[in-house]
Amino acid sequence: MVETWLLEDRWWTDRPLRRRMWEVITVRGRAVVVYRDLVDGRWWRSR
Repeated sequence: MVETWLLEDRWWTDRPLRRRMWEVITVRGRAVVVYRDLVDGRWWRSR
């Protein structure tokens, strides 16, 4: 893991954005950002 941060936005709307983000390095050496949506609990990978 390289870095982690919390992203909170649109808290004033009906569809708030809350994500725990991680920048990780894969076994092949590629930097990838993955995150967990803290509203619905699902995991995602950013491009």
